[in-house]
Amino acid sequence: MKKLTLATVIAFTAAFTAAGTALAGEQSMSMDMEKDKNISSKFDALDKNGDQTISKMEASEGHISNYFVAIDKDNDQAINRQEFSSFAESYPTLLNQNEMEEAE
Repeated sequence: MKKLTLATVIAFTAAFTAAGTALAGEQSMSMDMEKDKNISSKFDALDKNGDQTISKMEASEGHISNYFVAIDKDNDQAINRQEFSSFAESYPTLLNQNEMEEAE
């Protein structure tokens, strides 16, 4: 009887651990999706003309002109979505500053 009880406890523990790990993974994925959505919406708010890039003029309207050169990795005088996402991932606090929020 004790062996059966111990085996049951071990099985339940393993099941709860697996469920907790799966839940944590789902929460992490959900947070990542929310973060990506937030970055994308910030980009879209700054891309006033909808050409999928942020020009220097659009950047100045969104008050990110101080970071323009750092964000524009390929030096084409425009920030594309990938450049913006990479910068936002590297410096997430800048995305939440008032200067970024004013673009929305």
